[in-house]
Amino acid sequence: MKLISIDLKSNFGFFKKPDINDSIYLTYNMIHKPALLGMLGAVLGLEGHKEHGSLPDYYIELQEKRNLRIGIQPIGQGQKNGNFAKTIVKYNNSTGQANEGTLNVIEQILIKPEYRIYLELDENEKLCKNLLRKLKNYESVFIPYLGKNDFPCWWENFSDYIKVSNVNSDGVKIRTIFCKIHDSKLKDLKEQMPFGFMAGLMEKTETIFFQFERLPTSFNKELKQYDEPEKFIYTNMKFKKDMFSDDESFKQLENGDGIYLF
Repeated sequence: MKLISIDLKSNFGFFKKPDINDSIYLTYNMIHKPALLGMLGAVLGLEGHKEHGSLPDYYIELQEKRNLRIGIQPIGQGQKNGNFAKTIVKYNNSTGQANEGTLNVIEQILIKPEYRIYLELDENEKLCKNLLRKLKNYESVFIPYLGKNDFPCWWENFSDYIKVSNVNSDGVKIRTIFCKIHDSKLKDLKEQMPFGFMAGLMEKTETIFFQFERLPTSFNKELKQYDEPEKFIYTNMKFKKDMFSDDESFKQLENGDGIYLF
């Protein structure tokens, strides 16, 4: 298996929350796995949603057949501590698709969303090999976008990671979003901080932040909609290795950073 990353970016983005559509359409802060698989499907030229009641081809090929593992890290100047700036836009939908004439839409959108996307690819598998080649050469069959075709996106900074291992050192930061580990509490996982006289000898520590968001990770085969969202965390807190070393979802890169693949 080969681990790579790309920096995915756009001027705007919109990942609609399906449970809110009354007076305003709200967006997820992070790109979620079904949306990312759609973007990768566009790169490969795979079909999307074609008819009601059937799953899109890109999801069947990348998730159901191959269970493509990904990692998501918010980056760029559009975010602070993982939280992207957002704005509200109002527009009229007069395409004839509205139920009654013109539909007035109020929509929340992301401003300058940018994510470092980690992908674990099987080089011996034809489709994954093709995806690897296209990402490395910055090629795409269809125009990729972030959530809706009003917001085309692109990627840069293709990276190939040679040395990847399970988490094997204390004080590691998980640079990506990650699901809560087992039934543990964050305070039980963090690296112990010095205090008293020792703390006074150390440089000023950075302010710790946490971002929590429930994100969809798959489609429900029967309902043909997002499955129950999972709880994700994004933080700059340092962790002990104990709770990660035996979990294959957590990996450590050569530079010491930790990532979570799902």
